[in-house]
Parts: sequence; structure tokens; C-alpha cells
Amino acid sequence: MTVIEYNQKKAIFEYLIRLDSNGCKKMYASLEVTKIVFVDGGPWKARRIQYFAKYWLINNELPISKQEKHQKTIRIIDDEDIAERCQVWIHKQNYKITSALFKKFVEQELLPSINIIKKTITLMTAIRWLNILGYSFQQHYQGIYYDGHERDDII
Repeated sequence: MTVIEYNQKKAIFEYLIRLDSNGCKKMYASLEVTKIVFVDGGPWKARRIQYFAKYWLINNELPISKQEKHQKTIRIIDDEDIAERCQVWIHKQNYKITSALFKKFVEQELLPSINIIKKTITLMTAIRWLNILGYSFQQHYQGIYYDGHERDDII
């Protein structure tokens, strides 16, 4: 049994004793237990104790923690070959691309070529991938200049 499991079981035990013997309300009893069992007790921890106790009474076991059990994934763009293919495509476009154009390239050419079919990326992901590749968004204006004079040479 880990320290975390021990503390949870101790908290459940103390909480149930206080509910039965003193006739305390749930929140008051769980707040008392947080002060006894945990160093940093508060309303959130008190609600967790109530949740653990209810789960224990129904299932006769502690709830399974999902902490540190999330799926670890890597980004496709982190692959050197994929990044190089993107760089080559950007170079072929003479570095004149938009995030929407890059998104279209990824969805219609890049992903199908690596056998990822029916997968899309968001425009934000395309921008993020371009940033990872070392490119940043720049907007070029043509027409009215900041001082009000019309200029055609600003591109």
C-alpha cells in the first residue's frame, strides 16, 4: 500500500467516524479530517474525501487515479523526415505561403503519403507547426502607408 492510498483510507475512516458519532454535517466532518490527515487541507480536499468515502461505500475500493496515466503522444512534425518534407515544400513555394495553404498541403499531401488517411489539422496547428519549423507569420500591406500617403512599393 502506498502512502497516498494509506492517507486516503485513513481520511475515509476518520470521515465516517465523525459522521456517525458526532452527527456532523458532511462538509464540517470532512474539513476536520483534512486538518488531521493532510498537511494542506481545504474545501477542495474536503470534497475529495467525501467523494472517496462515497466511492468506497459503493465499490469497497478506492477510485483509480488517472494522474500520470494520460497517453503520451509525439507530434508528427517532430519527425525529421516529415519536417524536411515540409521544408522542401515551403522552399518550392518560394517561401510565399499562408497557414491555410500549409494546412491544405499537410492534409492533402503529407498525411496521406505517410498512410494517415481522413485526418485533418486545425489552422492553429498549422501555425504552430510553421513556428516549430522556424517560420513566423508576417503580414505584408500594399496600398495606404501609415502616414496616409499611398505607396505601391511596400510589399
